[in-house]
Amino acid sequence: YDLLSASSKNEEAAERILEFRTAAEIANETPAEVPWVIRPWVALGAVTELTGKVKLSGKTTLVSYMVRSILKKLPFLGEPTKKTKVVYLTEQTPVSFRAALDRAGLLERRDLIVLFWANTIGMAWHVVADRAVQECKRRGAKVLIVDSVGQFAGLAGDSENFAGDALKALQPLQKAAAEG
Repeated sequence: YDLLSASSKNEEAAERILEFRTAAEIANETPAEVPWVIRPWVALGAVTELTGKVKLSGKTTLVSYMVRSILKKLPFLGEPTKKTKVVYLTEQTPVSFRAALDRAGLLERRDLIVLFWANTIGMAWHVVADRAVQECKRRGAKVLIVDSVGQFAGLAGDSENFAGDALKALQPLQKAAAEG
């Protein structure tokens, strides 16, 4: 237990200047229209959560086809898309993820950047998320996919069903969304 570290963090938080804005300032600083990548699922500066039964609902397949539509600027389920590079964090192994990429016709893409969970073992989730955001900025990617947050954040058992644990896991992604 390190009292000095906790005290230092509290002093840093107390010294931080909070920027309060009026509603009019917010209206002037933000677009009037939601900046959709794919309406109504993926918007710039937002977090979208896709849920379904593990290994039964086809989440990875759905997302891989979404990614294909984003990268090729093709309609997705009848909706237009905005083209951008994508950074994709996956819990899958390279062998199983390759199959998903193949099904979606993504094997030759250089604008899809992937990080495997196995390469992050031993790293704190907030560090991995921060590096993923840095990679998005470096590559000009406007979409960051994390499949799955529970795996990367180290949520064991039913802990992702508990509000406190889920909120803590989502905080790095909320920070990423706030950065665009």
